[in-house]
Amino acid sequence: MGSGHQHREPVNGGAKVGSDPGHVDTLAPETTNSLRRKARILIAEDDAWDAKLVERLLTGADRDFTSVTVSTRAAFTRQLAVFRPDIILSDFHISGFSGLDALKIAQEQCPGVPFVFWSGALGDEAAAGLIKQGATDYVLKDKPARLPSALCRALDEAEQRTHLAQLEDQLIEAQRLESLGQLAAGVAHDFNNLLAVILNYVSFVSEEITAATEPAVAQYLESASADLAQVKKAAERAAELTHQLLVFARREVVRPRVLNLDSVVAAVEEMLRRTLGEHIEFVIKLAGDLWPVLADSGQLERVLVNLAVNARDAMPDGGTLTIDTANVITDADTIAGVPGAPPGRTVRLRVSDTGTGMPADVAQHIFEPFFTTKPKGDGTGLGLATVYGIVSQAGGTIHISSEPGAGTTFSIVLPVTTEAAAVIAEPAPYQRVAKGETVLVVEDEAALREVASRILARAGYRVITAASGPEAIEIARGHHAAIHLLVTDVVMPQMLGKEVAKRIKAIVPGIDVLFMSGYARPVLAAQGRLDPGVALVQKPFSEADLLAMAGQVLDGHFAG
Repeated sequence: MGSGHQHREPVNGGAKVGSDPGHVDTLAPETTNSLRRKARILIAEDDAWDAKLVERLLTGADRDFTSVTVSTRAAFTRQLAVFRPDIILSDFHISGFSGLDALKIAQEQCPGVPFVFWSGALGDEAAAGLIKQGATDYVLKDKPARLPSALCRALDEAEQRTHLAQLEDQLIEAQRLESLGQLAAGVAHDFNNLLAVILNYVSFVSEEITAATEPAVAQYLESASADLAQVKKAAERAAELTHQLLVFARREVVRPRVLNLDSVVAAVEEMLRRTLGEHIEFVIKLAGDLWPVLADSGQLERVLVNLAVNARDAMPDGGTLTIDTANVITDADTIAGVPGAPPGRTVRLRVSDTGTGMPADVAQHIFEPFFTTKPKGDGTGLGLATVYGIVSQAGGTIHISSEPGAGTTFSIVLPVTTEAAAVIAEPAPYQRVAKGETVLVVEDEAALREVASRILARAGYRVITAASGPEAIEIARGHHAAIHLLVTDVVMPQMLGKEVAKRIKAIVPGIDVLFMSGYARPVLAAQGRLDPGVALVQKPFSEADLLAMAGQVLDGHFAG
């Protein structure tokens, strides 16, 4: 049965995508017959002649159907569960079993499935009553030519409702993740202030202990130095935690450049092989001539490592991990198997494993921060949340496809860029000798203000401090000597650092500005980049970090 259109089974729930190296697939909308599977129609009819008539009518429909016909309540109920129809067609009068009974059973067992009545005699008032009770449509048997179009219309409307519901669910999920991101960003900002204090005071004390020479206290100094090393290690781990939170929240500063995803995969291949172990077969299928994308290569490498480690943990007894890339052309309706993916020319990166997989109720939470399927203590629950943040900040989308016992596939789709590639050299550590310049430090956290002041003063700068934006402005107005550099926090209660810089520049023309923050969103431009000419040192910073950035700013490296 069917209209004779060629049937193609979808891959990964959305699109049929070629795997040949360099192959480009143009994906048609899902509403075309070429990508549709046959619609399953359950027919409740006890008249053999009428059942055959329906079969003949369906062959002329605008879409393909596969059908099952029943004539009893028991068979109807059983086929709802076994056949799982996309649409139901029922005679109004069935011997020992009415169409209304069928409608009620269908509403209980498969709500949302369109239900069309097929009757030999049905008045307008009775038909209107059926529609009120939940029927989708009705067709009179003396007008059989109307049946194919009525069924196709009912299916199309049901599919549109399903699509709209999916879009609403995606919107709700995006809003929920955005709320979590705002929370994560706020926590990270406050936490980073504390970490900066811990890290730098530990460095101060460590230097003092190293300089001590009295023999009588050497043993204690060695022990204290070891303890301080542990404190510093713990603080660095905490800093990494806040870094992951900011990546998830898309508040992290990124340094995107034009790159080829195949090169990113190749760069981490050997490390991944060592990470996976010999019990995992590692397969890489690269397209070879991928279109360029704009992304931070370091962050994409982090994505691959996170996904590979998760795959390894899902295959304790061995299995296969496959990474493949492809050029994909998508449109507004067909999204390369990845809901929400950008239309047009895109590049797809897939990471698939043959591991344990997971049920749908677990998969739907997999990108949430602190959600983990691993035993307590085996993970922070931020790995996949970080992956989600990185992909989103790059303008792409990520989708998970998984079933228990059938493995898991992560599909990432990134938009193609038209920017020209630039050669970027790895910068050498920057060093500068202070020349007695005056620096105004603005920071509302007292301990961190003292840390920044101490670092700069030790390096030979003259330091003035302020606890707020308004105080800094008053200092600038009343300071008659030159102020060469403003070092200001970005997020402060009374006035944001951006406004502080604007007002002080009006008072002290030519002053250089260095922002410091663990939450840089207020000074970021599109895609997490810094505006041209903006210098930022990220918290928690080390002494070397702050001095290097201050030196570069004073030497004119950020003139904008």
